[in-house]
This record gives sequence, structure tokens and C-alpha cells, in this order.
Amino acid sequence: MTLQSAIDSLRGTSGVDKLLRKSPDDVVITLAHRSPLCKAGKGGFKDMGAQELLIAFFKAFIPKMGVDPAAIGDISVGYCLSPVAAYDARSAALAGGIPESVPVQVINRFCSSGLMAVSNVANQIRNDEIEIGLAIGFESMSANKDNGNSVWAPEVLALPAGKDATMPMGWTSENVAEDFNISRERMDYFAAISQQRAGAAQKSGHFDAEILPIEALRYPTAPASTTGPAPAREKVTVLKDDGIRGDSTPEGLGKIRAAFPQWGKSRTTGGNASQITDGVAGVLLMKRSKAEQLGLEILGKHVCTAVAGLPPRIMGIGPAYAIPKALARAGITREDVDLFEINEAFASMLAYLVDQDGLPHEKVNVNGGAIALGHPLGCTGARQVATGLHELKRRGGKVLVTSMCIDRGPSLPPATAPLSLLVVAFASLTSVSATSSSSTSPRLLESLSPFPNATFSSRPSRAVVLAREQQAALTSPVSAAPWSPGLLPPRQDCPPCNPFNCVLPAFTCQNTGVCNDYNGQCICPAGFGGEDCSKPLCGSLADGQDRYPREGDTCECEEGWGGLNCNVCETDAACTDLVLRDPVTGIKRGDEADDEDAPVCYKSGAVVREVYQMCDPPLLPTHCPLADRKILDMLPDRKPQVTFTCDVPSETCGFQFWIGRVESFYCSLSNCTTTFEMGYDSNYTESSCQSMECACVPGKMLCGEDGSVDISDFLTEEIAGPAKFSSRTGEGSKFEEPAMNSLINDIFGDSFITLQCSSGECLRASEVPGFVLPPKPDDQRWVVISIVIIAAVLLSGLFWSLLVFWYLGRSSTRLDYTFLGGRIRLGGSSTDDASNSLLEEHIPAALQFANLTYTLPNGRLVLSGVTGSVKPGEIMAIIGASGAGKSTLLDLLAKKEKRGSVGGAIMVNGKKVGDQEYRRVVGFVDQEDTLMPTLTVYETILYSALLRLPREMSYEDKKMRVLETMHELGILGIRDSRIGGEGIRGISGGEKRRVSIACELVTSPSILYLDEPTSGLDSFNAFNVVESLVQLSRTYKRTVVFTIHQPRSNIVALFDKLLLLASGKLIYSGNAKDCQSYFSSVGWACPPGFNIADYLIDLTMQDEKPEGHAEAEAALIQLEGEEDAVPVTDPELGVRRSRTSIVTDPSGGNDETELATRPNSAVEGPGSPFGRFFGNNSTPATPPALTPRIAALVEAYVGSDAKRKTEDEIRAATTSATANGHADGEPVVLRSYRRAGWWSQFVILSGRSFKNLYRNPMLMLSHYAVSVIVAVICALLFKDLTNDIPGFQNRMGLFFFCLALFGFGCLTTLNAFAAERHLFTRERANGYYSPITWFAAKLLFDIVPLRVIPPFVLGAIIYGPVGLVPTVGSFWRFILVLVLFNLTASSVVLFLSVLIKDPGVANLIGSLVMLFNLLFAGLLINREKLPSYLQWLETTSFFHAAFEGLLVNEVRYLQLIEHRYGVDIEVPAATILSIFGFKAQAFWFPDISLLLGLFAAFTAASFVALVVLVKERR
Repeated sequence: MTLQSAIDSLRGTSGVDKLLRKSPDDVVITLAHRSPLCKAGKGGFKDMGAQELLIAFFKAFIPKMGVDPAAIGDISVGYCLSPVAAYDARSAALAGGIPESVPVQVINRFCSSGLMAVSNVANQIRNDEIEIGLAIGFESMSANKDNGNSVWAPEVLALPAGKDATMPMGWTSENVAEDFNISRERMDYFAAISQQRAGAAQKSGHFDAEILPIEALRYPTAPASTTGPAPAREKVTVLKDDGIRGDSTPEGLGKIRAAFPQWGKSRTTGGNASQITDGVAGVLLMKRSKAEQLGLEILGKHVCTAVAGLPPRIMGIGPAYAIPKALARAGITREDVDLFEINEAFASMLAYLVDQDGLPHEKVNVNGGAIALGHPLGCTGARQVATGLHELKRRGGKVLVTSMCIDRGPSLPPATAPLSLLVVAFASLTSVSATSSSSTSPRLLESLSPFPNATFSSRPSRAVVLAREQQAALTSPVSAAPWSPGLLPPRQDCPPCNPFNCVLPAFTCQNTGVCNDYNGQCICPAGFGGEDCSKPLCGSLADGQDRYPREGDTCECEEGWGGLNCNVCETDAACTDLVLRDPVTGIKRGDEADDEDAPVCYKSGAVVREVYQMCDPPLLPTHCPLADRKILDMLPDRKPQVTFTCDVPSETCGFQFWIGRVESFYCSLSNCTTTFEMGYDSNYTESSCQSMECACVPGKMLCGEDGSVDISDFLTEEIAGPAKFSSRTGEGSKFEEPAMNSLINDIFGDSFITLQCSSGECLRASEVPGFVLPPKPDDQRWVVISIVIIAAVLLSGLFWSLLVFWYLGRSSTRLDYTFLGGRIRLGGSSTDDASNSLLEEHIPAALQFANLTYTLPNGRLVLSGVTGSVKPGEIMAIIGASGAGKSTLLDLLAKKEKRGSVGGAIMVNGKKVGDQEYRRVVGFVDQEDTLMPTLTVYETILYSALLRLPREMSYEDKKMRVLETMHELGILGIRDSRIGGEGIRGISGGEKRRVSIACELVTSPSILYLDEPTSGLDSFNAFNVVESLVQLSRTYKRTVVFTIHQPRSNIVALFDKLLLLASGKLIYSGNAKDCQSYFSSVGWACPPGFNIADYLIDLTMQDEKPEGHAEAEAALIQLEGEEDAVPVTDPELGVRRSRTSIVTDPSGGNDETELATRPNSAVEGPGSPFGRFFGNNSTPATPPALTPRIAALVEAYVGSDAKRKTEDEIRAATTSATANGHADGEPVVLRSYRRAGWWSQFVILSGRSFKNLYRNPMLMLSHYAVSVIVAVICALLFKDLTNDIPGFQNRMGLFFFCLALFGFGCLTTLNAFAAERHLFTRERANGYYSPITWFAAKLLFDIVPLRVIPPFVLGAIIYGPVGLVPTVGSFWRFILVLVLFNLTASSVVLFLSVLIKDPGVANLIGSLVMLFNLLFAGLLINREKLPSYLQWLETTSFFHAAFEGLLVNEVRYLQLIEHRYGVDIEVPAATILSIFGFKAQAFWFPDISLLLGLFAAFTAASFVALVVLVKERR
């Protein structure tokens, strides 16, 4: 006994007090840190080499030391797996900032290498070999594989202990569990506690102090597996451990499949064993005196180290032997220890140390161990020192013990050729300064235990007692006898019983699991675990034995994996771990894979080895929907799902049916054969199985759940096969089995199960079906055949249409008619009752108007106090000088829409008539002829008759009425002449005038208004026109009112009533025969020989002149007396005169406009009927200045008998209407027949549009000719496109050019509508048809033929020679895009032509619209470069939709091969599409959908604009 020991004995000093005593020679730890621990091959350091990771740690650790790196005496690196560990360590130290003067050594003691490095440095310092030392624990299991040793000396294998040393660690774990009766549940419990503690510590930030952030290198995506260099790695800062699963529970871990079923009753799983991990830890040591000299914080001091050995087969319990030795050397007991850091290589050894060796669980791995954090072999020992010291400091504890068992590698099955070189145990003890604060440690055992009612003995077992006694003997100074294995308890011949044994009839393996007859355990298929294979597993298929069971109803799959049990790969990167994993060690290979070995997630449905499929219900974007709508309707809140798998080598398949993510029933299929048809861009696969067996999951939906049917018996008794599962790319998959089909039909009403599933199988690239792509399908022959068929159909339709219209119109030149009794009779016509009804049986309409006034919106009075009356059988002529207001009065009488305000009254037979009823009985002939130039005279009048005569009237009667009208107007002889127009030879102006009159006369209106019917006619034809009007009036009791300018005397003689206007004032209104006597009576007699009409016009235009002027000049010069009069040439007199129309609005308000505001309706005055007609009720307005003579004439008429006679006629008509029972305000019914309906209008207008199109074919033929010529040029320029980059560019150029051609070609639609704009306005105003029928006919027979046939012609010509995808489907999709684009562009232009009246402006705007759409097509500007607020321009561009649709249709499946510098560079065309901003899946949506939507939207907008804006306003 030493002196100090004696003093301590006398003082009663405890072991802890002695341990905490400070000495300058203490070896202390001033710094202990570690990197984050990351999963090997998957985590944050997976893309870094071993040297790179170690360099990164040096760079992070050195700045924390507070010591000049040159002062370090030695660096000891614990490093196991690398065959060049010494090179890695030395070179990494230099690159990480360690000077060349500092030596580096490598220690390899397997799992304890890091802890051995700490002990080695401590001993060097204690022996004064160095002052400062650095211990590093390091392992990169991503970069280095554990290849072990495959050759053993016969002497080793002959020795039982030697042979045991060759077995893998997993075997030793199973031995510990079996020998010491450690259950699977207990192991899962300790594993769950480790995960939960680590998760809580990470969440609470307990690891933050010990972890150094590491700047890692990581690929942004998985390294490229095809040609070309790998992408550059990015710098990423790794801050935390990534293997912790803090939400683990014993129940969840219990669902994981056993890892070693070959070794009896396997209890070890991927969930209760340590993880394979990358990590680094560093510990800086020196003497206390040195640390105090440098002013460094002291974390603790190294006290002692102990090692021990034991039989290899149970090496996991090594800490139970080493810890007592370390405690004995330190002179303390385990009760004096505050924390234990034990390496959790397997939960079995931890369970043994706690339950049987008696370590207090509340002190062991309080922040979790290797099961949660991971076990990087060479790093773990140093990591445990860092973790324990920082937690000791946080808790204020004193003593830390860290210990581990030692073996040579991971827990892998024998197939990986495991190797054990040495089996020992290691323990090291560290204490901290007594100055640290203290706190109590929580007891977690009871609160976390899944077995709250269970008790666990902390008393060591007999075997442990014997082993400790033997170990004590070994360490005793007086005993050196060798240790004998015979002191251990004998191995049990029979393992303890387990309730589950699939060999027994009461237990079964579900989901096609296979029962192991040796141990009674189920061997489960991938994705399922638990004792009976009923639990879906999470993680990924690549995790192998490390998968964990699902908790709750969802699985959190690893990145790139999907499905209910995470079996379906989704990305190529996800397959890397599975395909490139070393078949011996299970570790990912470090070398790069070449093109043929590159991992691929094959998703096209074919089965190569073993395929997994997942089918989900609708509204889930990651998988395709179940197509059985009724099944979904019956299970609205519990969606049905199916998982399906097929294994080719075993010729088996299986599927599970899930409802609400809970398995309902499963089926296994055997004797399966798989057929596969590989196409260029699609494939078909079919799995046919001869036998099928199904079983229910008891108590689940469809299998006995409350409220559900139970089909258990049906599944086991009826389902037998054969069954077939077939799939085609892009289409639904079908599962068929006779009895199953019957079940589906009986329960859900569907004939069979229809699915659309996503599949995934991890393969090497060379194993993928179609790795050598099948030849591009050549359906060119069928493309040509389809073109010929469609062309034949179109030409046939065109021919028959022409034939039909020719037949319908041929009678126009072969009409058989005769004159009988002065009337026309058609050959074959037996009756003319309908015509007689129209012409003779009607209510005669007398017209009265009183005190009519009209004021422009600017307040200028145009008409004032105009009164008149005309009876049936009479004609009224309205005469006056130019600008007198004749046309304005006629518009008012016809009730045309006017912009200004109308006052006074207009009556028919003494009573007012509603506007609609009024317009049905009146006809209006404009001064300007508006006729379709391509029609004949007969056709023009016939279309008017067909549209406006009663629908009950027969077609023959309508033709008779047309001929009769033509005969009356003297134009029967030109019946087959075309109207003509600009550039088209036709009839004369006078004949056009009579045709315009005939279009109104053919309807036999009760009142007919004509504006200048003789304008432009010679005197003979003018007389004939007026005479025909007189005949119509007197024969059929029609009322005719017209304006006329300077009629000849024989025409004046035909007038019944005459109304004379001057400057908007009424000069005379009365009988024409009394006119001459009236003006004589007021002092203005007509000179002998003068035409009374000419005289009256001259009279109303003269003003007083200074004396000396010749009377002849006074008779010729017409003065209107306005102060702003300017000299103009009178076109009728051929002399200069002062002329200003008093009805002209200075702003142009008197001009016709279609866009002006709707005028006010006519107003009647208040009071009695008589006062209402003759009272002065006009709106205050500015009257025009009148010359004295005109003022005198107006005044003379006011007091004349002529006016009184007119007023008497009006009064008599009003009195007669009242006497006949017509109450005031009651409308008078004049005509009640119905005109042609909408369908009849459409048919008639379609025929007219078609005739106009083929009779003026230049526009149509020009479009066709341009299409043919351009197609031939393009076929020559772009002939035989190649599958390379230039070929891709040429495709883009061809498509862009075609779209530009058709886009700008659609601007011709502007003229197509502008030419008929005025005609439509007049015909609509006169009630020919409804706007919708005209618009529909215009679209169908005018615009559509110009927009459908040309793109078809162009596409049919260029498609084959250019070499576009020669499939029928691709060709017709190509044509579809061109046609839809053409229709969309034309609808946009049509909208502009309706909206903008001026053709020039519309042309400019249309060109700009096309240019801007072209700009955002996707070729000139990349979408990604557009500001976000402008990207909508590309989204809504119809050029972009068509351009993208053409490109996607052509190059979606194209592989471009570019030969450069002797190398073939292969690039998918879809990749280039994405670079340009195009989407490979965008063809139907949004491209085709957008084109259809825009066409419909602009067509509808054009119609609305037509209805609202294009209407007659005068």
C-alpha cells in the first residue's frame, strides 16, 4: 500500500473522491466534437470520398482547438475498412491544415478503433512521449466496403472457437438472444427506446454542442448514368444526423421481417440493429498543467482503460466483462457512474447488459445509441466519448463509462462472406471536474416500457456470475490460470416456445408468405413483415432487411419510392442503392456504373424479373385511377387500391386488395406466363396464370367487418383461375378471372376489374426491354391510304353539294310560265290561293302623320310641323330641294332607328301601331342599291321572297310571286343576269334600282316606302317604275310613299298626294291635283310650260336678289339664305350656287353610323287625340334660319284650306277607328303570318353563301393554290429530316413557317366580312333573317371551307416527303393542330372585322395580333426568361399552343443522335423540348384544349359583337 493510499484509508476517502482529485499530471480532454452521422450510401456524405470527408472534418475541428496545430505531438486515427487507411489519414491531415511536422498513425481495432485512438494518445501523454495529442475516429462506409476474408487456414476451421470467429456478427446476436432467452419483443423495446431518446435529444438540441457543421459535396441529382460527364457537385452544409427515426415504437419495429431466419428462431432485424453510417469524431488531449497554461476549458480527464476477451459466439456481451475491470482499476462501483455510453451493435447485447447484467437503463445511452445514430466502425468509440462528455456536462454529472464489443463488420447474413478476425471487449472510464453543476437523471424505464406490468431482474445470471468470477481470477495478481469456456452455461438444446408457429394448422402466412418448416417462422415477400406477413413495410425496397413496419395507415417512403408498402420505384436515382449494392456486403459500390450497368426504374409494365405495381383511385396525381366508377361510388370515404407483383423466375404473381389503406383480401397466382410486345412508343404485356388462390383478412371490409359482406368462403371455394392481367401503355389494365368477374358484377355492377396502374422494376439499363429501341414504325402506306380516303370523301361531298345546288338553281333559266288574265301562272301550278291571300286578303293601311319633328342630339331642328295623310290605293310623293329633309321624313315614317329625338304621331288607320307590327306591313327601298353581286336577278328576289313571305306559302307560289313582281317592274327579261359589281360585269344601274324595289314588292307590303326610286334611271325607266308603283297601289289597295327629285311631268301626273318640304318646313301637303291652284292662290302661280315639280323646287330654293339681276339667273340660282353658305356646284343644275344643307350636323351626326348610340323612341303629345296630333309638343330646339320667301310660304300653308283638308282626313280616320271599337292605345293588327323559321333561314342563307363562294372562287382557289405551292416548296427544302440536332432545328422551322403562313393568311377573313357588312345591316333592318342564322351560314359555307381544306392539303403533301413520324395517329394529330390553329386565327380576325368597321384599321390590328402571338410562340423568346407577370402572354398565345402541339406530336419519343468528334451523342428530343420551355405532356391539355377554347370564345364574341354593334342607325 502506498503512502497516499494509507492516508486515504485513514481519512475514509471514497473512490469517487480520489477519482475527482486534480493533479497537474492528469490527462485531460479539452475538446471533443463529432460530425453529423449520415446513412451510408443514402445520407449527407454519400457522394464524398473518404479523404474528402476526413479533410472536411479537420477543417472544421482545427479552428475549435485553441492550440497551434504544429504543437500536436501525434495524431492517432481509428480507421477500419479502407485498405489504404494510412494513406487516407496522412494525406487528409495535410490537406485539412495539419503541418508536415505532425506525425499520423492509424489504429485498426475494428469497432473500438476510435476509442483505442483516445486510449493510445492518453498513454503517450501520460508517459511524457508527447504534450498534446489528437485522437480521431473515422469511417466512410459509403466509400469503403467490408470485403472480409474468404480464405481460412484449416487449423482455424478445425477449432470450434476458431470456426465461430469466422461467423458474422448477426450470428453472434442470435446466439446471445437464444442463450440468454432474450425475446424479440424485448429487443424491439430497447431499439424503440434508443430511437425515441435520440429523436427527443435531436429535437431538444442536445446534440448541437457536440456536432460540428460539415461542408459536404453532393450531386444536385443522382449522377448521370448515361453518356457524358457526371454533373458538378454542390457544397451543402450538413448539420444533423439523418438516420434517427424518433417516432419508432416497439409495435412498429415488431412488424419488420427477421434478418437471419436461417439461424433458428431469428430475433434480430434491421430495426433492432445498428445502422451502417458515415462519420468522424475528434478528441484533443493534454496534461492538465498544459491546458491550464493555455487557458483551455477542461471537459474531463482520462482515468483508465480495460480490455477483456470472451468466446466469439457471444462476443456481444463483452462490456459485461470489460466494465468491471475498468471500475476495479478506478476504485469505484457502477453505482458511482453517472452515465454509460455503450455501443448498440445489436439490441440483444443491450438487453443483456440491462436486464441480466444489471446496468441501470436510465443511465445507459440516455440520448440513444448506435441503433438510432448509426455505427461508423472506426468512429463510434471517439463519438461515444464526445456524446458522453457533453451530456455529462449538461447534466452536471461526474463519471462516464464508455464500452463496446468488438467484431469485424456489419450484421449481414452468411451470403455476404463475413469474417471475424478478433473478438474482444473494451471499456474506458472518464471523469469530469468537480466544479460542474449537478442535476438528477430522469428514470425513463417505467415511463417508456411497453410492458408496464412486467418486472425485469437486475441480478446477473449464473452464467454471468461464473464468467465474472473467472475474469476476476484472470485479473488477480495471484492467478494466471487460463480461462476455460466450460465455465459458461451449456447451450440450450431447445429454444423457448413462441406462440406463433406457422407449421401448426392454427397459424398461416399471409400475402403469399412461405412457412419455414425448420423454425415455424414466415418468410415474407418484399414489402410485408410481421410474424404472419400481414404488416406492410415502409422505407423502400432498397432498404432490404432494414425496413420497418407501417405505423398507422400510411407509410413514409424513401425519396423516389411509392406505393402502399414502398415497393414501387419512381425514379432512376431510387434504384441506385438496389442495383449497385455489392452482392457480398450489401454496401453500395463506389465505382461509377457504365451506360449498360446504369440503374433504371423501368415503368413501362413489362416484367423482366420481378415487377411491382400500384393502383390508386382518382384525384391522386402520383398514380392512375381505378376506372370502375361504381366501385368508387360504393366506397366514397374508403378508396379501393390494389398492389400487384409478378416474379418471372418462380412463375408466380400476387395481388392485395385494399380498402381505405387496409388490406381486405389477397390472392396468389401460379403457373404464370408473361408475354410482351414491344413497340416504338408503347408496349403491351399480359400475365396469364393457370391457378389462383385467394384468402380474406378476417374482420376487414368485404371479409366480415361489421356492416360489410363476407366473401371469405367465396374466395376460398370459388376462385380457382385461370386469371389474366393485361396492360397497354397509356391505356387501362384489366384483371380477369371467371369467378372474380362474377363477384365484381354481383357486388359492384361492373363486368371485371379495370385498373390503370403505375409499375416499377429496378434494372440495369441493358436489361430494359427495348434497350435497343425497336425500329421506328413506318405506317406511311396507311397514312397515304387515310389521306386518299379523306380526300375522296371531301371531293365527293363537294361534288354532290355542287350538284344539289345546281339542281336547285337550274330552274332559274328554264322557268315555264304563261300570262293568264293579266297575271303570271307557273307551269304545273294548280292554285294560286296563297298568292291571292297575300296580295288581296289584307287590311288596307291608311297612313296619317301629324306634327312630325326631328331634332339632332346637338339640338338642331331638322324637321318641324310636318303633317300628311295618304289612303290605301294612293301614292304620296315627297319633293323638295336637296337638303329639304325628304329622306329624314321618309326614315321617320318608316320608323327607322334614328340618333336624334322624334316628336309627333304616326298612325295606321287612325290608330297607333307597335313598331314590330308596323315593320311587318311596310317595305323600305333605300336610295342606294345593296345587293350581292354574284347572284342573278331572279335569285336575289327569290331569296327575299323565301325569307320574308309566309312560311305556310308553298315554294311554287313564292316563285310565282317573284315572277309576277319581276314582270310588273319590267325586269323579267334579265332574270338570269347577275347583279354584278366592282370587277364583275352585271346589270345597269336602273335595273339594279328595280331589283331593289322588287325585293320589297315581292312581299306585297301594305305600305311601301321608297327613297328616290327613280334616281339614276332614264326618263322612260323612271316612268315605268312609278307606273308599276301606281298599279300596285291602286290594284291591291297598297299605300305608297316615296321621295323623288325633279320628276318629269308625266310622272307628276301619276301622284295622288304631294308633300313639299323646304328647309325642314312643310310648304304643302295635300292632293297633287290641287297643288297648282293652291300656289296660284297664294301668289306663286306656275308659269305656263313649266313642270310644276321643277317650279316648286325652284320656288323653295329662291331668295330675293338685288335689282338688276336677270330673271333667268334668279330662276336657276338656288339660294338657301344661310350666313355660312359657300359656293358649290349643283350636280343637277350644272351651275354654281350657295348651298348648305340645314339638316347636316356639323359634327357629321347626320351620316349613317352603326356604332352610334341608339336613338330616342318616338313620342306622342299629351291631351286629347286631336290635340295630341296637332298640338305643339316638340322639344325646344334651335330652328334653322329661313329666307323670307320660304317663311312666307310656310305661313301661307298654315292658314290654308289644304291644311284643313289634311287635318280633316286625319280627324276622320281617328274618329272612324274609335267608332270601330279600337280603344286608345290598343294596337291594330294588320298582318299575322309567320316568316321563315331559323332552320329555313339557315338553309336558305347557306345556299346563298355557297353560291357566292363558288361563283367568286378566286379567294378560295388562291388559298388552295398557295397551300399546294408552299407545300411543294417545303417538301423540297425539308426533305428527309434526320434524327439529329439539325433535324430538330428543321422540324421547328417547318412548323413555325406553316403556322406563320396560315396565321397571316387568315387576314383575308377581314375582307370576307367587310364586303357583306352593309348588306347584312340593310337586310337585318328590313327583317330578312335573324343574325344567328346568317352568322352560322357564314361560318359553315364561307369561312370554314377556307380554313379546313388548305391545311389538310398542305399537310397531306409535305408529311411523307419531309419524313415526319409515319404513323396514322401522328399524321391526323398533325392535321388536327393545323386545322384548329387556322380556325382559331380566323375567329380572332373575324372578331376584329366585326368590331372594327374600317378595313384598313382592322387589317393593321389583325397583323399586330398575329405578330405578337408569333413572338410568344416559344421559339423567339424562352418562357423561363420572361418576367412572371408576362408569362400569361405565352400561355394564352394560340401560336404557342399550336407550335408546342406540333413539336410534342413529332418529337416526344424521338432520340436525337449527334455525331461529333468521332462520338455519337444521344439526346432525347423531349429534353430539348424542356429546354425551350415546352412540355412533353401538353398536347391534349393545354394545347388542343386552348385552341378549341379560343376558337369557341372568339366565335361567340364575334356573334355578340355582330348582334350588338352591327345594326342600322340613321
